[in-house]
Amino acid sequence: MTTKLTPKFIAARSGEFLTSWRQYAPEMVLAGRTLAEFEAEREIPTAVKQRLDSLKAKYTGCILERNEAVAELKDTLLMLANAVRSDPNHGPDSAFYRSLGFKPTSERKRPGPKPKRAAAPVRPAASSSIDEASV
Repeated sequence: MTTKLTPKFIAARSGEFLTSWRQYAPEMVLAGRTLAEFEAEREIPTAVKQRLDSLKAKYTGCILERNEAVAELKDTLLMLANAVRSDPNHGPDSAFYRSLGFKPTSERKRPGPKPKRAAAPVRPAASSSIDEASV
């Protein structure tokens, strides 16, 4: 069965390689690398992971900033729409107001009557077996 090469497994295996290399052949050059070069190469994934964690924190903070900015923009849009609605030159029945995506007063329909609820069906009372026996 093959082992899944997860970052955690690779880190553990590289630690085993490092310990063994230090113990048995610290002066030996393997695959064109000295022990010091391998130690430096082994730290690269850790440094990248720390950078990744930092960027994730920054990304999460940016999401919060964006949500706050969107909430402020929503309030601003509402104030602008209210300003157009209350402006004597435009008002709530103008092309400008309609172009903002709102329904002008002249296009609004009066709400119709609410539909009446259907009456619950009346169920006939079931005769009990005692009534039938006494008859």
